[in-house]
Amino acid sequence: RGQWLAFSQEPAGQDNSLCLDDDQEGNLWLGTPRGLFQVRERLVTLFDVSDGLSHQKTWSVCEAFDGTIWVGTERGLSSISPDGKVHAMSGNDTERCVWPHPRNGVWTSRTSQGLYEVHNGETSRVADAALFPGSITSLWQDQDGPLYVGAEGGLLLFDNSVAKPWTRPSGVVAVRNVRSILRARDGSLWLGTGTN
Repeated sequence: RGQWLAFSQEPAGQDNSLCLDDDQEGNLWLGTPRGLFQVRERLVTLFDVSDGLSHQKTWSVCEAFDGTIWVGTERGLSSISPDGKVHAMSGNDTERCVWPHPRNGVWTSRTSQGLYEVHNGETSRVADAALFPGSITSLWQDQDGPLYVGAEGGLLLFDNSVAKPWTRPSGVVAVRNVRSILRARDGSLWLGTGTN
């Protein structure tokens, strides 16, 4: 099976990992308050504002289906194309969560502003923040299924521009402060929750 690798210290001495993702080439992307690190075969590359990121504090990272790396930062959304070019999109909003959109592009949530989708450089709001129970803290979607939206107040399913409360299976405790979402190979849904 897999092998555990431990770093005695994160790259460049950072002590907070805010997010991570792996891409189709097996690279690990690690978001920190100092920037976005790419870890490949023991080679670590830091992307920060000097490379074109919107801000060094990286809240969320994902790979789109076309190989683009999307980066949600403290001051806007950035992308890294498969050839390594960094593009910062305009805006000063905190892009707290990013998730690949099935039609390429990306879903993103802006702190206290709602849910957005980005395609071909165009950003459009698909749901106002008032629709969600608190700030959006995580996103997850199958290629052809509904978008799961984790928020401070619980979990919602977003389908065809309609947000519906997630129906909690019998015997499952109430879900609040959903920080991360994962679908396991067996189809079960895993939720990472927080208390703060």
